[in-house]
Amino acid sequence: MFALARVRFTLTPLGDLTLPEFKGYTLRGRFGDILKKTTCLFETNCLECPSPENCVFFYLFRTQISHGSLKRDLPKPFVLNPPLEERKDWKIVFELIFIGRGMEFIPLVVFLFSQLGRVGLGGSGRDGRRGKYYLEKVESLTLDGESQLLYSHTEQVLQSGVQVIQWKDFQARAERLKTLSGVTVKFLTPAQIKYGGYARQDIDFHILIESLVRRIRMLCRYHCGEELEIDLAELRTEAKRVRVEKRETFWFRQKRDPKGKGYNLNGISGQIAYRGPVERFLPYLFVGEQIGIGKKTSFGLGRYDLKWDSQIPVS
Repeated sequence: MFALARVRFTLTPLGDLTLPEFKGYTLRGRFGDILKKTTCLFETNCLECPSPENCVFFYLFRTQISHGSLKRDLPKPFVLNPPLEERKDWKIVFELIFIGRGMEFIPLVVFLFSQLGRVGLGGSGRDGRRGKYYLEKVESLTLDGESQLLYSHTEQVLQSGVQVIQWKDFQARAERLKTLSGVTVKFLTPAQIKYGGYARQDIDFHILIESLVRRIRMLCRYHCGEELEIDLAELRTEAKRVRVEKRETFWFRQKRDPKGKGYNLNGISGQIAYRGPVERFLPYLFVGEQIGIGKKTSFGLGRYDLKWDSQIPVS
């Protein structure tokens, strides 16, 4: 059964802690570093590991499937939603979405982020050192954003009670919205959506839905232990009945190389208003709000939110 958990982390700096404008690469990179150092049993390249099936780091960061001599990367069992704006109190607040089996590692991830605070983040402060922090709190969130405390710096005890969000919860949210005539998708971070073998800038509704369904289906198969039974061809035909009413998008392109390690934030940005019979597709769209769309969602790319009815901008 498809299921996920939303976990919110709050980090409080202990001094100067300077991070780049887009914090996803730094948070994911430092998380991966400390995870590998903590859990890796062999000092070797992951591709040469003699026991990848027993490795937490390999599962979370190098998720692959083999077809003979070929290896195919799979969607990661977690998504990072970094902060989009600076807070006046300078705290760093972000979410990690754990999908299926990935939820088993929430206690480990909480421990690692508490330990990472002693090592620090960034490295571009006044003295060039990493900025240290303490893990103030960790909260489990419902689909509607209600929170339950899992961990606090004062008690330093991990509580039970992670809120598990299931497919039926997305369906229930969709049922509460009746007779919709359209929806607007606003990209909060650049989305790298491939269709037909190349990155697309013209995201028609059927392209959006097919990309989401394929992603959800892969996550179900490899991380939730079940198949998402759906006729993609029939879904595509119905999705083509929904047209683009207003497109306000652009291709965001940014490349940085701060320390000899290049990364890019390329992708479609802006928003698209769709008009037509969208009710059937709402559960997939709601799931996509949590897990993102396209490539590099574990860095924070492909994040969007939805607007509908009176909230939809009409030309």
